Amino acid sequence: MQPFTRVTALMGMSSCLTLSAQADLPIQSFEASCDAWGIPAVCTSVWSEGLSPHLHVQDYRIAHADTGDTIFAGRGVYRVDGEDVTGYWEDSQGNIHRLTGSWLDGALEVTWGETDTPVGKSRYEFSDDGMSAEDWSVTANDWQSFMTVSYPANDAN
Repeated sequence: MQPFTRVTALMGMSSCLTLSAQADLPIQSFEASCDAWGIPAVCTSVWSEGLSPHLHVQDYRIAHADTGDTIFAGRGVYRVDGEDVTGYWEDSQGNIHRLTGSWLDGALEVTWGETDTPVGKSRYEFSDDGMSAEDWSVTANDWQSFMTVSYPANDAN
């Protein structure tokens, strides 16, 4: 076998292993009523494939329950390598955060931000019943939860 052929074959085998390891992170859409800092809202979280088998994208939106106007929107790009997760988050407040975390037992947990930006963490737990999400930010005393949403399973997915 020629060297180029061996490298190509190894790359193909590596991609197949990565795809099977990544299959647990869902490609799914979720929607639920939520409370956006005291405003009745609808939260949506759409999970899709990225441009590579290693990447997953989350499009997140909080819309005013009555008007449909966007209160907040964000997009996360997650690189999953076994249990390790890295990536970036961008949002409608103009933030871009680096993400690090883990994908373990149906839960994606990431810490975001750095010393010169707000620091927080997000946890997404996926199950047959849907997804639960919780976000925290660092305060002077400890981690402060600022958003919790329970999304029912979407039978259309």
